[in-house]
Amino acid sequence: MSLNWINQNKSLYKDFTVLTSSLDDYSNDINGGILLQAYNTIQNHESDDKPKLAALNNILICFLISYYYDDLNNIQYMIQFINRIIPNNTISETFDDEKDMWKVVIRCISLGKIPTATSTLNKFLQQVDESTKKYQYYNMLLRLMENYPLPSIDETNNEDLLKNWKTLMSEFHIHLSNGLSEDLHTLFYLTIGILNGNETSILRINEVLDDELQHWGPVFLSFFMYYIPSMTLVDDYLKKSQKDEAELIYNEILKRNNNKVISYTTIIIDLDDLIGFSLLEILNRLNILPLENDFMNLLYDTWYDKCMGFTITKDNLISIDDVSVLLKIVCQSGLTISKKRKMIENITYKFITSNNQILVSLNNNDVEYLIGLFSKFRLQQCCKSLYMKLGLALINNITLNIDDESGDAMTIIGTQTILNGLSILSRALDYETEESFLKSNVENDVLSTLVGKCDLILECNLKRYLTLNFKDDPFEIFVKEYTNMNNLLKQAFIMLIIVKELEKTCKEIEQGNNLEAYCTKAMKYIIELLKAPHLKSEFKGILTLYFLNPLIEQMKDMQNKGNNVDGFETLLYEVLEYVNVLNDKYEKEIDLQKYLNNIVNQYKMKYQGESIKTVSQNILELLLIL
Repeated sequence: MSLNWINQNKSLYKDFTVLTSSLDDYSNDINGGILLQAYNTIQNHESDDKPKLAALNNILICFLISYYYDDLNNIQYMIQFINRIIPNNTISETFDDEKDMWKVVIRCISLGKIPTATSTLNKFLQQVDESTKKYQYYNMLLRLMENYPLPSIDETNNEDLLKNWKTLMSEFHIHLSNGLSEDLHTLFYLTIGILNGNETSILRINEVLDDELQHWGPVFLSFFMYYIPSMTLVDDYLKKSQKDEAELIYNEILKRNNNKVISYTTIIIDLDDLIGFSLLEILNRLNILPLENDFMNLLYDTWYDKCMGFTITKDNLISIDDVSVLLKIVCQSGLTISKKRKMIENITYKFITSNNQILVSLNNNDVEYLIGLFSKFRLQQCCKSLYMKLGLALINNITLNIDDESGDAMTIIGTQTILNGLSILSRALDYETEESFLKSNVENDVLSTLVGKCDLILECNLKRYLTLNFKDDPFEIFVKEYTNMNNLLKQAFIMLIIVKELEKTCKEIEQGNNLEAYCTKAMKYIIELLKAPHLKSEFKGILTLYFLNPLIEQMKDMQNKGNNVDGFETLLYEVLEYVNVLNDKYEKEIDLQKYLNNIVNQYKMKYQGESIKTVSQNILELLLIL
């Protein structure tokens, strides 16, 4: 199945879904006005490169005329309908002789284009001597055509005006019938007969037109306009205008033959999924085209299976706007709630929650729309799944690249994005059941996922710190945001407070203020940092080195003077172990080795050499003192 039809009509669907929002609640009452609004909305978006859309709107206006013509009481809609369905409704603006002129006039009046007919005849009369009988009679016809009571769509038709006009036309026809004049063209008499509603004259319309212009539509419209504009006579008009009554959906709609119209429902859907289903729902609810539940279920099941068979590839992606169109079709349907829930759940899983590329493209409005939809249909697990997968998609979208020109490390996703991802992830807890919420972190999937990601914040910011050449505080934004975090995030990121205090302490040491006291304080903070349960062991080495290396020289002096810190010896062995593990783990990964070297090389070290080994040697020297 292809979903290209969505991309081709996005602007239309935006307007159309607003119009048909009342369909989303099956208890809402609707009236025939929605058909007229739908027709006008589609018409505003029609173009030559969208023939299916035009065909669907032809069907829509046909239903509108068939069931609401008496309410509309306006010939203009029938004129629009006929001009839409004929293959060629163009009219030549030039003519070579009088015969060609009358062909143009007959063509115009049979298509309801009275102003064009009068303009053509008026242009011809400018070449005729005003003193002749021809001019007098042609001019009388011109005045009659100009006064045909053809109101605009916004006006109501006046039956008295039409009756008066037909009386004048009939009198003119009778007057001319008393004797033919050689000065008057034979097609002039045919034109008079058509306008008078004469059956014989109307049936000759196609005889005088070129082959490519012949169609039953102008004949039908001429009966409707110039005989009696009544829907009760439509069946008779169709039979007379079509030599062999064609198997057309328009015929069945105009004759209200529902049994045959139903056989065209799949064609209506194939023309456009969203508008096709919307039209069927409207017709069903207005009781214009009653459809059995089993039949509608079959239509929706067939469409749903095609949607689920769509293959998502890099070259064949869809957006949240595309998915919202599919969801709209389900929401406005008359399907049972349980069936709607199943379809909504599976469609959103296939096209959104299982696709990271779409997930990370969602904005706040998109998320609110989906959560609102899930909540409306009580799909709590879908709410939870969306928050979890969206949060994880944002977090996991961090990648470390090396700039080709500078060789510096770069993070693709910024700090705030990661924080947003974790915050979104934590919202999934709002949809946990009481039983799952009381489970331990390991058993509860939301809690365990959140706790397992907490070290990523620190790592991401440390990388960002390197990328910006150490100009910004790598943890400042998180410390600022800490007070705004929910309780779960505060618990997961308690180490941020430790990190901030470490930074303050290191600044005091750099300024030479009470070195021993601040070094002791720093060591205690580092020990607490290493106790943080949610940090990965590999990352503990990186983070500890970040704060420890600048203090190594001061710590040597402290130990030589006998100023010990409880647990410091264990800390040094642990850091040494972490550093060596990192060195071995990333030995063959050039990018990560470069990353580690970038971190270690920034420290104020007395001896320079291979970075990791130098750090290890300094720590070993300190251990020897101990």
